[in-house]
Amino acid sequence: MSNFSTDLPLNILSVIKRDNPKAKESNSSLSGLECPVCHKKEAWAYTDKPFAIICNRVNNCGERTLTKQLYPDLWQDLAKRYPPTLTDKKATARAYLESRSLKPELIEFEQSIKANHQTLVIEQDGVTFERLIDYQDKSGSGKNRLTAYKGKVFKTKSFDTTKEVFITEGILDALSWEQSGKAAIATYSSGSVPKEFYEANKDKHFIICFDNDIAGHKGINKTIECFKELGINYKVALLPKCKDTNDCLISGLLDAEKIEQTIDKAFFQGRLFQSESAQEYFEIYRDYHSKTNSLIFEFRGQTYKGYIKTTEKNGDEPKTALLIDCTIKLLHSVIDDSIDDIQKMEHYIEIESSREGKSHFRLDADSLAKLDSFKSTLQNHRQIFYGKAEDLNHLSKYLFNNRPAKIRALNTLGFDDKTGGFYFPKFAYNSEGKRINCNGDKYFTESNIKPFHGSSDVLINRLEQMDLKQFITDLHAAYGNKGSLALGFYVSATFSHLIFEHYGFFPFLSLYGDPHAGKSFLTKTLNRCFFVDGEGQTMTSSNTAKGELRKISQKSSMVCCLLEGRTGKSRFDYDGILALYNRNSLYSRATTDQTNRTHDLPFKAALSFVWNHEAFTIQPAKERVISLHFAESDMNDNTAAAWEKLNELSPEQLASVGDYVLTNKTRIEGELISWAKDFSKTLKEKGIKTARIADNHTIALAGIFRLLES
Repeated sequence: MSNFSTDLPLNILSVIKRDNPKAKESNSSLSGLECPVCHKKEAWAYTDKPFAIICNRVNNCGERTLTKQLYPDLWQDLAKRYPPTLTDKKATARAYLESRSLKPELIEFEQSIKANHQTLVIEQDGVTFERLIDYQDKSGSGKNRLTAYKGKVFKTKSFDTTKEVFITEGILDALSWEQSGKAAIATYSSGSVPKEFYEANKDKHFIICFDNDIAGHKGINKTIECFKELGINYKVALLPKCKDTNDCLISGLLDAEKIEQTIDKAFFQGRLFQSESAQEYFEIYRDYHSKTNSLIFEFRGQTYKGYIKTTEKNGDEPKTALLIDCTIKLLHSVIDDSIDDIQKMEHYIEIESSREGKSHFRLDADSLAKLDSFKSTLQNHRQIFYGKAEDLNHLSKYLFNNRPAKIRALNTLGFDDKTGGFYFPKFAYNSEGKRINCNGDKYFTESNIKPFHGSSDVLINRLEQMDLKQFITDLHAAYGNKGSLALGFYVSATFSHLIFEHYGFFPFLSLYGDPHAGKSFLTKTLNRCFFVDGEGQTMTSSNTAKGELRKISQKSSMVCCLLEGRTGKSRFDYDGILALYNRNSLYSRATTDQTNRTHDLPFKAALSFVWNHEAFTIQPAKERVISLHFAESDMNDNTAAAWEKLNELSPEQLASVGDYVLTNKTRIEGELISWAKDFSKTLKEKGIKTARIADNHTIALAGIFRLLES
């Protein structure tokens, strides 16, 4: 027998405790958890059934977040963990039912193989339902397979003995009601209306409980039309906070102590759904929430306000007025907290109307607070705001009450010190090295981070396979130890935040020497290895110094290549190099207020200079640079052949180097500092007396050797 039902709670508790190390555990609950919605540490979960994290802030949040949504991996790989055996040929299907909080012993089911997946099979009245287990298609389509079902329904065991029957779309939802003590049927899809079946069972009282989504709503309306035609008694139930009945079962909303309250709220939502007018909607709402004197709500594609008008003749009367001729939603808010003690926020808005369709735009705090500005923004999208200034305050509260995500905006590419991840516009690597993609709203759902889009660099977003060992071999064949040391510098630059934390500095790289000796080609190749498709930043007189410095500030734990071919002068003088070596600010400026505060432009990148004539000639500056000289005499037939092989590699293939480094970041960074210390000791023993020079080179050496070892 599968023991998934006992394994799962223990596994969930383990990861919840990992993510909430200060949580307090009692006999029945785990408290002090961070709510995934409001992020306050006032949530809790049952210890025996930790299938939802429940926020205690009832008035301000009160959300129940399914742990299945937070830790989906715990529900995956059932076929591997619970394969069928000679003694239990249904082990995988049994585990799947348990993963949906359904009791297998109450259900008649089989297990088979479909499309190379272990499959749950349920048959009734000639209809075969198949659920492919561990199916990974992100769209969700294809996971359920059904034979022809027109005019048929799936009936739970208590259907014939009970007058009140819930109607669901899916079999698992019907089984969820049955397990909770309620008779149910499934129509197999929201669009299916088994009219003959309903007519044959007109004595039943049906409760239409389809999924709370667009398809489900359309299905409800079709079924209502049928019931009105047949004269069948019915109610509509829209389950609160859950998409479908099985989600409610998993989250505990159908437990004995919760089910009646859940059904009562579902009936209330169903009555709202059936409102014939905005006025009726508001009156139904006030009937359920008697103390509500004002409300902003959506009705048939428009936004209304409900309010109480008090007159001497009629007393308190509920009234409604059109507020906006479209629906409006706050998708998420983006926070820029890059300047200490100053937080700026932009709100990303979605509006939709039958006339204009769907539009998206941004509002800063001022635009959301000022009536004329808000009206103007809406009219730019051909929508009208009919309200007054005070209505705008209520609308803001309405938008915020839906608890949209708060997204932190980054102002650099690369390493983010608050999460320990590396972020680029379309992809990222989390603190554990897992590659994740940006969502459709252009932020990372896993960390609620909006990546930096202001860089002028062309980034490589796609990966192709490449033989990493062969690449390193060819790089060495083309450039010798210089190529290996330069690659090591790039690897260590990825972890420069850790190296700086230990040493208090991070060296610079200088590639200098004869024209056409391969400096630019090597730079472009290594940049591509770490997702940047280009040679670097040109240092020309047409640029402003501050503009160049700001570009440098846009990278964090990444190499910023500065290209300058002018003889005898550089934008980076002796004093500048001394400061940047220890990661002092690129520059400071006074803030716009009247205080004595300044705003510093931080420096978190690793600099590489590519030039024909190195400008670092003063000893203190030279001690801060790893200088690699390139000469035409280094070139021969063997190096030319290796160059050709490197030149054949696509940017997407080269980017797999950076992907490997970041995917294996925890392994590579693990002993990077200790390796650097060992190399430094060796170099000093070999005669390098200046500790700073030895440490600079050992940082690059540690990078290449950690890469080779991993």
